[in-house]
Parts: sequence; C-alpha cells; structure tokens
Amino acid sequence: MKLLHNFLRFVYGLLSGILMFASIMLLICIAFVALFNFKYDKHTLIFLSIILIGIIGYLVYNKKVVINTKRDYQSWFFFKEILKVAAVLFVFGLFITKIQLPKPLTDKKEVAVVETEDVVLYTDSSETSYEKYYQSKQTWFDFRRRKHVMKFRVDYDSVVKSKENRESLNRVDYSNKTGTRFNAKTRTIYRTYTFSWEKLYGNLVKNDKSLIDDLALEFYNYQIQKKLDRKQFAELMITAIQDIPYGLVLSDSCSIDEVKPCVGNVKFGLFAPAEYISNLHGDCDTRTVLLFTLLSRFNYDVAILNSKEYKHSMLGLNIAATGKFKAFKYKKYYFIETTARGCPIGYLSKDFLNIDNWDFVLMHNNI
Repeated sequence: MKLLHNFLRFVYGLLSGILMFASIMLLICIAFVALFNFKYDKHTLIFLSIILIGIIGYLVYNKKVVINTKRDYQSWFFFKEILKVAAVLFVFGLFITKIQLPKPLTDKKEVAVVETEDVVLYTDSSETSYEKYYQSKQTWFDFRRRKHVMKFRVDYDSVVKSKENRESLNRVDYSNKTGTRFNAKTRTIYRTYTFSWEKLYGNLVKNDKSLIDDLALEFYNYQIQKKLDRKQFAELMITAIQDIPYGLVLSDSCSIDEVKPCVGNVKFGLFAPAEYISNLHGDCDTRTVLLFTLLSRFNYDVAILNSKEYKHSMLGLNIAATGKFKAFKYKKYYFIETTARGCPIGYLSKDFLNIDNWDFVLMHNNI
C-alpha cells in the first residue's frame, strides 16, 4: 500500500506541475495577444484569464496543504486529485487544438483571394450619363489581423490624364546641373547632371492628387464606418498597398533574367498613382508615390526616402511608432516597406539597415 501511495503522490505531483506550467504559459500568451491587439474577443480573454488564475491558485493551495500538514494523506485523496487534474488537462488539450493564432499573411487561403482581385474596366451608361472606370475589389488584413474589403476605383479619363502627364515629362527638365568637366584631349567642356527624383515625384503627386478622388473618398468613408483613429487609418492604407502583389516596372525592356511579372519600356520606370490603381502593377517607387499621395492628402507628415546603394524606395512617416527611423529637422520618420505584406511601421530589412544610405527625396510640406 505504501508503494501505491507513493506512486499516486508522484503522479499527482507530476500532473499538477504540467497543469501549472501550461496555465502560466497560456496566461503569458493571453498577455501577448492583449498587448499587440490581435483580433480576439476581450470578454473571452478576461474569462479565460480568471479561470487560469483560479487553477494556479488551487494548485498552489493544494501543494501547500500537502507539504505543510502533519497528517499523511490517504491514497484515495491523491487518486481523486489525479482525476481532477487529468480532466482539466484533457480540457486544456481540446482548447489548445481549437486556438487559431495569428497567421502570416502568406497562407494559401489569402493568396487565393489575392489572385481573384483583378482590375476590370467597366462601362456604365444611361440616357443621362456615361461612365467608364477601372475597379477591383481588394481584400486584405491589417497589422492587427483585422480583415478589410474595399473597392479600388479610378475613372478611365483620370488614368488617361495621368499617363499623358507622366509621358509628357522630359528627363532633361528633371535633372539638376552638378558641375562641369573639361576634357583636355578634345578640349571640350561637359556639363554634369543628376536626375531629380524630388521634382519627378512632386509632379506626379500634384497632378494625380485630384485624379484619385474616388479611392481617397472610399478610404475616408471606410474610416468613418469602422471608427478608425488616425494611426489605424494610416495603417489601413499602408497594408492595403502592401497586400498588392509585386510587379517590376522598368524604363528599358524586360530581360529573361528580370523578376516576373515585369512591365518594360515605361518612362521613368514607374507608374503614376492613377495608373497604378488601374493596373495594380508596381514596384517600390510606384507604391511609395501612391501612398505618399494618399497620406499627404489626409495631411499626414510623410516623406519618400530613396537609396542609391540599395536601389530601393521607401516611405517615411512621422507618427508615434517604434523601430527604425531617419530624423529630419528633429522629427522621426519611421520607415515603411511598401513591397511586402505585414511589414509594420518602423520595419527595415537587414539588407537595408545602414540609415546613412537613405536620403530624403520628397517631403509632405514641399507639395
């Protein structure tokens, strides 16, 4: 009997220890979920936390009773406690298998949704009006794992105006003279220029700000409907653009070795904002110019940063955040990666970490 008693006591101690550990770990997970505002019902989290704290309190109390009491408990006591702890562990197992933790934005279900979000050219006509517009239905998840569905729309005429403006620009007019160079052999003076991305981006933003009225209004109405605060509204627009699949845009023709999909022979190697809404095909600077246009339209303190070293363009946003930033006039502009899903404000890839390699090329207050 003594051997059975000691065995039951050992099993009780082992199972209660496992239950104690599982309860503490689950409490930590609940705290993590609450801290990062994942989409879970708050009342359920509070109720579950109270139950877990009760379980931990019960186990601590029982352990003290077993250790401190002078009476040697009978085997029946430990057998009953083993049944209780085993039952709770069984329920724990069922509960944990049902939990759906936040998943990466690259799961199969979401990719399947993205593949159906094509842009369609619509023509609506009646006796009194005629409308022709590009429209797509976009579905994405924000940083807090909340699902959003919105229509991206732009008028056909606006896209035409946007493209005509971009193609009418002369590269020479957007170059800055940096100096002169004398060739002694030919006795010729050469002027040297650098291309001004600030002038080009600024022109595209100014020209297209009114051309994307439909999309801006759609975002605004969605903000009112969902009662989003200012930071959540910025994150809504950022994650919407991040979710659009990457597409390379080149000023030259696409070669076999280029990233696919690729669109070549596009002047300046980017699409203007209204054009991008009509085709949803864009790489880094096409996306940063569109997001800059949207965010500046709602008076966010936003900037575009380019890197010659990394051959990349990113957005900078002066907002309460954590992570990587570049300062300008005592203000912090947190980096925003626009070409990959789920990259939070302040995220900077390990391949782009040298802040000195990033230059401000366009500021919100310069538009």
